[in-house]
Amino acid sequence: MRLQSAPSKARLLPMTPIVYAFITLATSYAQDMGRSMRPPPLFPTNGWGAVTNDCQVGLRLPKFEYELGEPIIAFLYLRNVGIEQIGYTSGGTDADYEIIVRHADGRIAEYTKQWQSVAHGSEGFSSRGETLQPHKQELYPGWLNVSERYKLDQPGKYTITARRHLYLSEKVSSGPDKGKDVGAFDVLSNPVTITVVAPGPTKPEK
Repeated sequence: MRLQSAPSKARLLPMTPIVYAFITLATSYAQDMGRSMRPPPLFPTNGWGAVTNDCQVGLRLPKFEYELGEPIIAFLYLRNVGIEQIGYTSGGTDADYEIIVRHADGRIAEYTKQWQSVAHGSEGFSSRGETLQPHKQELYPGWLNVSERYKLDQPGKYTITARRHLYLSEKVSSGPDKGKDVGAFDVLSNPVTITVVAPGPTKPEK
Protein backbone atom coordinates (compact mmCIF):
# COMPACT_ATOMS: atom_id res chain seq x y z
CA MET A 1 0.00 0.00 0.00
CA ARG A 2 1.39 3.33 -1.10
CA LEU A 3 1.28 6.13 1.43
CA GLN A 4 0.45 9.61 0.21
CA SER A 5 2.34 12.50 1.64
CA ALA A 6 0.33 15.26 3.24
CA PRO A 7 -0.02 18.40 1.12
CA SER A 8 2.52 21.03 2.03
CA LYS A 9 1.19 24.14 3.70
CA ALA A 10 1.96 27.54 2.22
CA ARG A 11 4.25 29.58 4.37
CA LEU A 12 2.60 32.72 5.65
CA LEU A 13 4.51 35.82 6.59
CA PRO A 14 4.40 36.13 10.38
CA MET A 15 2.23 39.09 11.46
CA THR A 16 4.91 40.96 13.36
CA PRO A 17 4.26 44.53 14.57
CA ILE A 18 6.40 45.90 11.71
CA VAL A 19 4.49 43.94 9.04
CA TYR A 20 1.15 44.97 10.56
CA ALA A 21 2.17 48.63 10.63
CA PHE A 22 3.33 48.49 7.01
CA ILE A 23 0.06 46.94 5.82
CA THR A 24 -1.97 49.50 7.79
CA LEU A 25 -0.04 52.44 6.36
CA ALA A 26 -0.18 51.09 2.80
CA THR A 27 -3.93 50.53 3.01
CA SER A 28 -4.55 54.00 4.46
CA TYR A 29 -2.39 55.65 1.78
CA ALA A 30 -4.16 53.79 -1.03
CA GLN A 31 -7.56 54.84 0.31
CA ASP A 32 -6.48 58.48 0.64
CA MET A 33 -5.06 58.56 -2.88
CA GLY A 34 -8.16 56.85 -4.24
CA ARG A 35 -10.37 59.52 -2.69
CA SER A 36 -8.09 62.32 -3.93
CA MET A 37 -7.96 61.02 -7.50
CA ARG A 38 -11.69 60.43 -7.89
CA PRO A 39 -12.90 62.96 -10.51
CA PRO A 40 -15.11 65.60 -8.91
CA PRO A 41 -18.51 66.48 -10.43
CA LEU A 42 -18.49 68.55 -13.61
CA PHE A 43 -19.82 72.10 -13.53
CA PRO A 44 -20.58 72.91 -17.17
CA THR A 45 -21.55 76.56 -16.51
CA ASN A 46 -18.26 77.58 -14.89
CA GLY A 47 -14.73 76.41 -14.23
CA TRP A 48 -13.45 76.83 -17.79
CA GLY A 49 -10.75 79.00 -19.29
CA ALA A 50 -11.12 81.26 -22.33
CA VAL A 51 -12.01 79.73 -25.71
CA THR A 52 -9.10 79.42 -28.14
CA ASN A 53 -9.73 77.90 -31.58
CA ASP A 54 -12.93 76.29 -30.26
CA CYS A 55 -11.01 74.65 -27.39
CA GLN A 56 -11.39 75.16 -23.65
CA VAL A 57 -9.52 73.71 -20.68
CA GLY A 58 -11.20 73.18 -17.30
CA LEU A 59 -9.20 72.70 -14.10
CA ARG A 60 -10.85 70.87 -11.18
CA LEU A 61 -9.68 70.04 -7.68
CA PRO A 62 -11.54 67.81 -5.21
CA LYS A 63 -11.23 70.45 -2.47
CA PHE A 64 -9.72 73.84 -1.77
CA GLU A 65 -7.88 73.33 1.54
CA TYR A 66 -4.94 70.98 2.07
CA GLU A 67 -2.60 70.22 4.94
CA LEU A 68 1.15 70.55 4.47
CA GLY A 69 2.48 67.39 2.84
CA GLU A 70 -0.92 66.26 1.57
CA PRO A 71 -1.04 65.28 -2.14
CA ILE A 72 -2.70 67.96 -4.28
CA ILE A 73 -4.33 66.30 -7.27
CA ALA A 74 -5.71 68.29 -10.23
CA PHE A 75 -8.07 67.04 -12.93
CA LEU A 76 -7.88 68.54 -16.42
CA TYR A 77 -10.61 68.56 -19.03
CA LEU A 78 -10.37 69.54 -22.69
CA ARG A 79 -13.62 70.65 -24.35
CA ASN A 80 -14.60 71.29 -27.96
CA VAL A 81 -17.15 74.15 -27.99
CA GLY A 82 -17.31 74.39 -31.79
CA ILE A 83 -19.59 72.73 -34.33
CA GLU A 84 -16.85 70.74 -36.04
CA GLN A 85 -14.84 67.70 -35.04
CA ILE A 86 -11.34 68.73 -34.01
CA GLY A 87 -8.29 66.68 -34.88
CA TYR A 88 -5.15 67.37 -32.89
CA THR A 89 -1.77 65.94 -32.01
CA SER A 90 -1.08 64.68 -28.48
CA GLY A 91 2.44 64.15 -27.19
CA GLY A 92 1.79 62.79 -23.70
CA THR A 93 1.14 64.28 -20.27
CA ASP A 94 4.39 66.20 -19.78
CA ALA A 95 4.45 67.48 -23.36
CA ASP A 96 0.78 68.48 -23.49
CA TYR A 97 0.19 70.13 -20.12
CA GLU A 98 2.00 72.72 -18.06
CA ILE A 99 0.90 73.46 -14.50
CA ILE A 100 1.62 76.93 -13.09
CA VAL A 101 1.42 77.59 -9.35
CA ARG A 102 1.73 81.11 -7.93
CA HIS A 103 1.99 82.44 -4.40
CA ALA A 104 -0.52 85.00 -3.17
CA ASP A 105 1.89 87.81 -4.16
CA GLY A 106 2.12 86.53 -7.75
CA ARG A 107 5.51 84.80 -7.50
CA ILE A 108 5.74 81.46 -9.28
CA ALA A 109 6.32 78.64 -6.79
CA GLU A 110 9.60 76.74 -6.90
CA TYR A 111 9.86 73.35 -8.59
CA THR A 112 10.56 70.31 -6.45
CA LYS A 113 13.99 68.79 -6.90
CA GLN A 114 12.34 65.75 -8.47
CA TRP A 115 10.50 67.83 -11.06
CA GLN A 116 13.43 70.09 -11.97
CA SER A 117 15.11 67.27 -13.89
CA VAL A 118 11.85 66.50 -15.76
CA ALA A 119 10.94 70.10 -16.56
CA HIS A 120 14.39 70.93 -17.90
CA GLY A 121 15.08 67.55 -19.46
CA SER A 122 15.82 67.09 -23.14
CA GLU A 123 13.90 63.87 -23.70
CA GLY A 124 11.63 63.81 -26.73
CA PHE A 125 8.00 62.82 -26.71
CA SER A 126 6.21 60.63 -29.21
CA SER A 127 2.98 62.02 -30.63
CA ARG A 128 -0.29 60.52 -31.73
CA GLY A 129 -3.41 61.76 -33.46
CA GLU A 130 -6.58 62.40 -31.45
CA THR A 131 -10.06 63.66 -32.28
CA LEU A 132 -12.68 65.44 -30.21
CA GLN A 133 -16.30 65.65 -31.33
CA PRO A 134 -18.31 68.92 -31.20
CA HIS A 135 -19.62 69.83 -27.73
CA LYS A 136 -17.71 66.92 -26.17
CA GLN A 137 -15.04 66.92 -23.51
CA GLU A 138 -12.34 64.55 -22.40
CA LEU A 139 -10.61 63.99 -19.08
CA TYR A 140 -6.97 63.84 -20.10
CA PRO A 141 -4.55 62.79 -18.75
CA GLY A 142 -7.01 62.10 -15.95
CA TRP A 143 -5.08 63.67 -13.10
CA LEU A 144 -1.82 65.43 -12.31
CA ASN A 145 -0.02 65.58 -8.98
CA VAL A 146 0.58 69.30 -8.42
CA SER A 147 2.52 68.80 -5.19
CA GLU A 148 4.91 66.47 -7.01
CA ARG A 149 5.88 69.34 -9.31
CA TYR A 150 5.93 72.33 -6.97
CA LYS A 151 7.22 72.95 -3.46
CA LEU A 152 4.13 73.88 -1.50
CA ASP A 153 5.84 73.57 1.86
CA GLN A 154 4.64 76.82 3.42
CA PRO A 155 1.12 77.60 4.67
CA GLY A 156 -0.71 80.14 2.57
CA LYS A 157 -2.80 80.63 -0.56
CA TYR A 158 -1.68 79.33 -3.95
CA THR A 159 -3.31 79.86 -7.34
CA ILE A 160 -3.11 77.01 -9.82
CA THR A 161 -3.64 77.26 -13.57
CA ALA A 162 -2.98 74.84 -16.41
CA ARG A 163 -1.76 75.48 -19.94
CA ARG A 164 -2.64 72.91 -22.61
CA HIS A 165 -0.28 72.83 -25.58
CA LEU A 166 -2.20 71.90 -28.72
CA TYR A 167 -1.42 71.42 -32.37
CA LEU A 168 -4.54 71.21 -34.49
CA SER A 169 -3.71 68.94 -37.38
CA GLU A 170 -7.05 69.47 -39.08
CA LYS A 171 -10.59 70.69 -38.59
CA VAL A 172 -12.93 68.19 -40.15
CA SER A 173 -16.23 69.49 -41.54
CA SER A 174 -18.33 69.41 -44.69
CA GLY A 175 -17.56 73.06 -45.40
CA PRO A 176 -14.80 74.62 -47.52
CA ASP A 177 -12.39 74.76 -44.55
CA LYS A 178 -12.10 70.99 -44.32
CA GLY A 179 -8.50 70.09 -43.57
CA LYS A 180 -7.61 73.59 -42.42
CA ASP A 181 -4.25 73.59 -40.60
CA VAL A 182 -4.39 75.74 -37.47
CA GLY A 183 -0.96 74.90 -36.08
CA ALA A 184 0.41 75.15 -32.54
CA PHE A 185 -1.21 77.23 -29.79
CA ASP A 186 -1.87 77.21 -26.05
CA VAL A 187 -5.17 77.08 -24.17
CA LEU A 188 -5.27 78.41 -20.60
CA SER A 189 -7.52 76.95 -17.92
CA ASN A 190 -9.54 78.70 -15.27
CA PRO A 191 -7.52 79.61 -12.15
CA VAL A 192 -8.18 77.70 -8.91
CA THR A 193 -7.03 79.12 -5.56
CA ILE A 194 -6.27 76.72 -2.72
CA THR A 195 -5.17 77.19 0.87
CA VAL A 196 -2.39 75.13 2.44
CA VAL A 197 -2.55 74.93 6.22
CA ALA A 198 -0.39 73.48 8.95
CA PRO A 199 -1.52 70.06 10.18
CA GLY A 200 -3.90 70.13 13.12
CA PRO A 201 -3.06 68.56 16.48
CA THR A 202 -2.86 64.79 16.42
CA LYS A 203 -5.78 63.18 18.15
CA PRO A 204 -4.73 60.94 21.05
CA GLU A 205 -5.26 57.23 20.55
CA LYS A 206 -8.13 55.72 22.51
